[in-house]
Amino acid sequence: MREGTAVAFSDEEIARYSAIASAFCERKVPVHVHHQVWIGFKIRGQSIALIEYRVHWKVETNTTEHPIAQTTYNRKTEEWRLYWMRADLKWHGYQPCPSTDTFEKFLEEMDLDACGCFFG
Repeated sequence: MREGTAVAFSDEEIARYSAIASAFCERKVPVHVHHQVWIGFKIRGQSIALIEYRVHWKVETNTTEHPIAQTTYNRKTEEWRLYWMRADLKWHGYQPCPSTDTFEKFLEEMDLDACGCFFG
């Protein structure tokens, strides 16, 4: 899913988006279950993926990862494309809002979750 130019985020952008994503992830899961489930993120190139981590149901020293959402920034068009992970384990465009103009608006769309694609 490569769009626009292939220039990765700058160190300043990574720091900014990491701080915003960390705050979002921290508040999405109730504190009393953080030892069992939590949300994190990965930044690669011009994409930021949000991932749900869970303690494995059988082997408590292992964790499972389930990608929830991804956004990819297109520098040429200055837009963030939104994707969600379907049951087929492929990224699909998020139709209620295919793109936004800021990373923060992507997270707002995840909070709204109009179709139940991200958090059910």
